Amino acid sequence: MTGPDSPDGRAPQPGQAYSQAIPLPNPPRGPVAPGPVPGAPPPPPQKPSSGRNVIVALVAVASVVALIAAIVVAALLSDSNGADPGKDTASASADANAVFRINDCLYDVPEAPKVGNCDDGGSPYKVTQVMPAGEKCRPEQTSIARGRWYCLTPNLNVNYCYSAPVPGTWIKAAGQCGAPGTITVVSVVGGLKDSGRCSGEWDRSYFFDDPVYTICAKSYT
Repeated sequence: MTGPDSPDGRAPQPGQAYSQAIPLPNPPRGPVAPGPVPGAPPPPPQKPSSGRNVIVALVAVASVVALIAAIVVAALLSDSNGADPGKDTASASADANAVFRINDCLYDVPEAPKVGNCDDGGSPYKVTQVMPAGEKCRPEQTSIARGRWYCLTPNLNVNYCYSAPVPGTWIKAAGQCGAPGTITVVSVVGGLKDSGRCSGEWDRSYFFDDPVYTICAKSYT
């Protein structure tokens, strides 16, 4: 039996097996990753993914917000437990219903009181006390009522002119200095009823309470 020629042109010897090519496996595509080198340090751990970072950040922010909320709630509860609800409510109600406030300076008193400037000579009264609803000022205090009672004291500025303070009358800013029945304020002595502390060219003094002070004035008749 005759077989195929050998690649070198010689026929195979009797009993010799035919030489056949053994197919090799296809090489892998792309570069082959190198294996670990003996004795080398282990490869560094893989970095966490960005998605995991976002989740961790959100959890941290939520924890901080929850802590702040807990602190605020605790503070509010502490204030609520330590306060007098009735007192706070009454105070808020009084402020809401008050027409004038302490230290407001008024003009057009008592006909139509309005808040003015305390230092321009045109507002001769100052509010010293706002009474709670249903309570009045002391009888010796000058006062007006506008839904509630307001206690007043004269607010007379140096070098400005007013109607002369006479018991039973209301002080007004004078339309003309030197007119009969008016005064010009020369000096003010705070905290004392003492005309001996007056300075300047004065000839009349007036004493007031709440607060205590002395008005030294030049009078015109």
